[in-house]
Amino acid sequence: MDRMNIVSFFQNYSLLDENFPNQVEKISGFFGSCSKNFIFEIPLEGNEPKVDFSLNIRRPEILKLLDYWEKKELKSLWQNESWDKIMKFLIEWGNPNSSIRKNIQDVWFEFDRNQLYVELPVPCFFFSPRNLHNGVGRVINKEKINVDWLFNSLMIILPKNHLTKKVKGNLLKCIEKLPPGGVIFQIGVMMPRDFNGLRICTSMRADYLSYLDKIGWLGSFNHLGSILNNLEKYVDAFFLDFDVEEKVLQTLGIECCYRIGKDTLIKLEKFLDYLTSRDLCTKEKACFILSWCTIDKDFQKTLSHIKIVLSPSRVLKAKAYLAISNLPEEIT
Repeated sequence: MDRMNIVSFFQNYSLLDENFPNQVEKISGFFGSCSKNFIFEIPLEGNEPKVDFSLNIRRPEILKLLDYWEKKELKSLWQNESWDKIMKFLIEWGNPNSSIRKNIQDVWFEFDRNQLYVELPVPCFFFSPRNLHNGVGRVINKEKINVDWLFNSLMIILPKNHLTKKVKGNLLKCIEKLPPGGVIFQIGVMMPRDFNGLRICTSMRADYLSYLDKIGWLGSFNHLGSILNNLEKYVDAFFLDFDVEEKVLQTLGIECCYRIGKDTLIKLEKFLDYLTSRDLCTKEKACFILSWCTIDKDFQKTLSHIKIVLSPSRVLKAKAYLAISNLPEEIT
């Protein structure tokens, strides 16, 4: 299946506008063959053709990407403030002696739909830390684990003066209050959006509500508890995403995930039926997701997760994150 087959797959369900393929082609061109993992993000309610696009760079590919950019002489990237920060971050990540290189596994570039149609798209930028767990900041074997690398990373990528003492304190609290087995697996800087804080993505076995209480989340615990109780029968695991500025903000993302097994599609279909019954998903998009998750002989198409977003107004929205992995080089 080549790129046009992928596009046709979306267009069969009227999920793309006619210019989307060209814009994805343009953005992919910034990265050459350095990315093999892509995600398409679609809202599950409504029929408007709206798709966000993300791609991943793993640690082994960073030097290849930097070399590719140098040869292509993509000067427009350096002349943009946000891209300049990304460049500096990636150059530091590529330095074999850097603490950033040792502590970050991969990065994601997420392009919101409105950014796909500007001359120089600016992504939301995510990085995946290693070992941000509940031992950080505590004394373990008489040695305090150091997170200076994390703050150094954020000083590179965040706008000047945004990493305030209060934000650093809240971030450290989010790390230290994780329950045993809990981790922060991703941190995002939402560059093109009207938001100056950090997106924090967490994984834990349990104690979601207790954790949120300890870090000072501002939302309704009763409402969230009811939502989690309704969802847990349909999914295998939850990850929680939230935003940190001077406070831990109310908006919360609940990533609903599945372990691959013989009953996965059955459970997913029941979950989509539930979302459809709650007017959080259209029947057409439910069919599309199930079709996406069927086996393909050329590459791996999977459902990364479905995210339920809880807003301060308590309105729920649902989004699906559809992944493609191990694409042949000619597609990228």
